[in-house]
Amino acid sequence: MNFIKSRFFVAAMLLTLVWTVCTFAACGTCNWYGTNFPVCCNQTTGWGWEDNQSCIGATECTNAGQTCSNCSTSSSSGCSCGTADNGYCICCDASSDPDGDGWGWENNASCVVSSSSSSSSSSSSSSSSSSSGCSCGTADNGYCICCDASSDPDGDGWGWENNASCVVSSSSSSSSSSSSSSGCGTCDWYGTTYPMCCTDVGGWGWENSQSCISASICPSSSSSSSSSSGGSCPSSVSCPTSASCGCYTVSGLGSNKQALRNAGGSQYMVASAMMETEQMNTNYSYCDGKSGDSCCCGVTKMNWYAARTAGSSYGSVSSWCSAVNGSRSTDVNEWNRVRSYWGSLYWAVHRNGASGATNPNTTDIQNFKAVNDWTNNNIGSHLSDDVRFWSNVPAI
Repeated sequence: MNFIKSRFFVAAMLLTLVWTVCTFAACGTCNWYGTNFPVCCNQTTGWGWEDNQSCIGATECTNAGQTCSNCSTSSSSGCSCGTADNGYCICCDASSDPDGDGWGWENNASCVVSSSSSSSSSSSSSSSSSSSGCSCGTADNGYCICCDASSDPDGDGWGWENNASCVVSSSSSSSSSSSSSSGCGTCDWYGTTYPMCCTDVGGWGWENSQSCISASICPSSSSSSSSSSGGSCPSSVSCPTSASCGCYTVSGLGSNKQALRNAGGSQYMVASAMMETEQMNTNYSYCDGKSGDSCCCGVTKMNWYAARTAGSSYGSVSSWCSAVNGSRSTDVNEWNRVRSYWGSLYWAVHRNGASGATNPNTTDIQNFKAVNDWTNNNIGSHLSDDVRFWSNVPAI
């Protein structure tokens, strides 16, 4: 009897092994800097999660110069709500883009917000607002109008009140409407035309009772403000408390800013990267000269502790570091994931790792966050030029 049980057990194990191998290689395998990962069947860009395991998009693999075996750059079943012209999935729900910069986060990957996902979200938002009410009025896109402009700290035209996204407007209600205006041009945002903002806020804005897009992030803009070069510093800058600061230009910096934006990086990610290196790249010593949980990688120099404890799909610090250093879109995905996981503790963990998580209110951490906030507040009209703002944050 024990012999029969053993044979059944071995047979079951073999079937499980065969199923695992078939599942793993169903859509190909990517040799990602020496480690094999299954290729996603339902997406071609970024990292995903299928069959209870991490997977990588075929295009993500090949764009990083890695070997993709038995791969196809077209997904077998496609993105649930379609694919944008840049290869990313279109977001199914516009609420996955709370800061209104045109990029969302669904199914563990960045996605592009389109007019269809916006209208879908708007209708659901409108129905919910009719039952609960918007205290300060409803915008034309169905979202509540923010009651307090300070709920939009990065100045992108979107705020967060009552556990929901809201639109920052100069008016307290949306009853006064003005005609749609394209006096400052239009932007072809991956097949959908939007009016260009007259005031560049470094992302999506709200003007003339409608959404608009800043020239600095419009991929098709021919406006001089979106040129990835030149630029000039303001005549004077007001420094953060207890810190010196300044501004100067760095040749080629505009191209690196725009490349990060094109990969889905937010204005705040640009600001964070700008505080770390002059060129906003990863051409610094491996792990920034650190090791273990203190290892820092990517353009913002994330630490391994923050990424690992946030549920990283990478099994080792070396594979994680190679991934974020080798691909801007992977770097953006990881940064978004880590920020979302840590929430209000993000800057404390980014600065001090595990000790920051348990003691987040030190003067050093507060100064560090203040400097990043200061940079973010200054770069709104400098998201594609060579201008660099700096402030003296002590290295640790």
